[in-house]
Amino acid sequence: MLYREEGIINNLISNSGKQIYENVDCWIKQEELFKLYIFSVVITDVDTLKKRWLSIINDIAVNFQSTLEKTVEIWNIYVVFIIHNKVEKELKYLIEQNKFSSRKIVLDNIQNRNKNLKKDHIQSIISSKLFNLSFNAKPHLDDENLETILLKENEVLFKIISENSIDRVEKYLEVKK
Repeated sequence: MLYREEGIINNLISNSGKQIYENVDCWIKQEELFKLYIFSVVITDVDTLKKRWLSIINDIAVNFQSTLEKTVEIWNIYVVFIIHNKVEKELKYLIEQNKFSSRKIVLDNIQNRNKNLKKDHIQSIISSKLFNLSFNAKPHLDDENLETILLKENEVLFKIISENSIDRVEKYLEVKK
């Protein structure tokens, strides 16, 4: 469960003196021995994203991340940019591949056009993107062996496996006979 921590944003505003924290929240996911910090930044247009993203992550690094003591917390800070409009893939790539200080995620084309997204909606977006993983497992017939299934589903992979030692493949896939 995520909870919002207003004090962190208030401290950032106080320590940096910058006016870049409009529509920014800090969310915390408490794990057993550490916390994950997720900053949500709601932005209505791409021009504002271009102008603010670097200042926000730099300021979080200097005025928040540098105060953390646990290594796991220092290296598990997320900044999630929630944009109402479509973000061109080059800008999205530039932001998300930036390795400085935090993991960045750009979520664009958010359907709610209301400038002020409700906090529970933001929490739901973050939870679904970062923590609620689901897999669509394909059912298979019990009488089909792995070789037959693989041949049907991915012939290229089957060929690669067939051309290599099955012992090597089993070792790497941790397949038990």
